[in-house]
Amino acid sequence: MNRFLLALLGLGLAQSQTDRSYVEIKGFVGSYNPTAGYLTIGKVRVELKGARLEGRLSQGAYIEVKGRLNGTTLQATKAEVESSPSPVNKAHVELKGYVAAYDAKTGYLTIGGLRIETGQARIFGVVAQGSWVEVRGNWVDDGLQANRIEVSSPKVGS
Repeated sequence: MNRFLLALLGLGLAQSQTDRSYVEIKGFVGSYNPTAGYLTIGKVRVELKGARLEGRLSQGAYIEVKGRLNGTTLQATKAEVESSPSPVNKAHVELKGYVAAYDAKTGYLTIGGLRIETGQARIFGVVAQGSWVEVRGNWVDDGLQANRIEVSSPKVGS
């Protein structure tokens, strides 16, 4: 089981109210194919065509990517190499975003088409469709398993 923290952030109040698929993901590059124009962060494939690139992208680099998430594919608008967090955990990711769907009975929520298991998570606040949440957890064989979910408000201009 890999640790992760995946962050999805709105572009700003006006943007985030109309485009709930806009996200920000910070994590380590698992694979990188510059010829084909994509990389992976955990189970998310990041398409780089047309994105503004800052820094030297490589496998294992810690990056921040902004774009639109559809399922497990992110169409990047910007990718920036950042300093690695300490301690180094190659699967570390942060996720913030709007809940597209939530079913407490089955224990799953969806953000930008990405399905997240919530059954083992400590939940702070009331999760509902349209809630802005921060999710932390682990990548498992069949997807993302949250261990912490916090409901908050989006930051304007993020």
